[in-house]
Amino acid sequence: MDGNVIGTPITNQPTPNGDLKTKKFRNAEAMDKSPEIEEIDPEEFERIRNSVSKMVNLQLKIEQQDATIRQLTDQLNELISRLEGREKTGCSCRCNSQNFVSEISKEVKEQEGGITNNNYSYKTAVMKSIRGKTNEPIPPQRPSEINVVNSIMVEQRERESKNKNVIIYGVELSKEEKGEDRKQFDINQIGELLDVLKIKKGVVKRIIRFKNKVNDESRVPPILVELNSVKDRNEVLAAAKGLHKQNAKYKRIYLNADLTEAERVFEKQLREEKSRLNETEGNLSDYEWKIIRGRIVRVKKLRVSDDHEMEQGTEQSEVDKDRQSQFGSRDLTRPI
Repeated sequence: MDGNVIGTPITNQPTPNGDLKTKKFRNAEAMDKSPEIEEIDPEEFERIRNSVSKMVNLQLKIEQQDATIRQLTDQLNELISRLEGREKTGCSCRCNSQNFVSEISKEVKEQEGGITNNNYSYKTAVMKSIRGKTNEPIPPQRPSEINVVNSIMVEQRERESKNKNVIIYGVELSKEEKGEDRKQFDINQIGELLDVLKIKKGVVKRIIRFKNKVNDESRVPPILVELNSVKDRNEVLAAAKGLHKQNAKYKRIYLNADLTEAERVFEKQLREEKSRLNETEGNLSDYEWKIIRGRIVRVKKLRVSDDHEMEQGTEQSEVDKDRQSQFGSRDLTRPI
């Protein structure tokens, strides 16, 4: 029995330490077989980051352009509606206003459609260029579209800068030699005029006496009065309608709104058309043509005396509207 025990081969059993070594070896092999982590080039990363940043900034700019174009489109549509409405509500006078409205409406609609279509292609090209999908250059907007938009914006800004102003014609010049004395003289003259109109002097923001562009002492340059608000300007103009009847001193003083070049051209065309229609109407007619709120309207004639007085004041005021282009200006910033 002892011999059998001694002669029996002994089988080697794995030890705990042996298992641990095997596991470590296998983990090392697994680590060796894991994919290598690729390092990103810092310059490439910076380029990608800049591209994304540019894309975001351009997207914001495009959205701002969309908002601006929508606003301008609304203004163009409003202009079309006003022109068409003016034609519909106006009298059926024998003039070319219908052709004028049709031409303007057609041009505005063409410009509006061009802006919309071109804006879409412009945005598409920008986004494709950013994403690297095309190498085509970004198409520029048509010059006609840019000119229309710029003209509208310039006209709007100019109207906003003038909508608080009143131009006063016929105020005599000071004979003083010192500039401060002449300024004070103009301030006093405007103050007296406001008293006659029963307008508070506090509504005046500043006074500007225009200068003659030519050396002609016989010309009396007008005065520009800037008021605090559009409401104040309207109140002054409304009060000035009866100025000639209130005081003989101001018989040759005329007050008008400060208009832009486009507004002056439009009013001049209205006056010319009104004169032509009155010539066609004839002196024997009981009716005449007048300009009321920007429209030419056929109304019944007033009494001869009142009508003469009204027409005299109106025509003189209309003539004086064209005088502003003949003068420069000097600023009287001192308030009344």
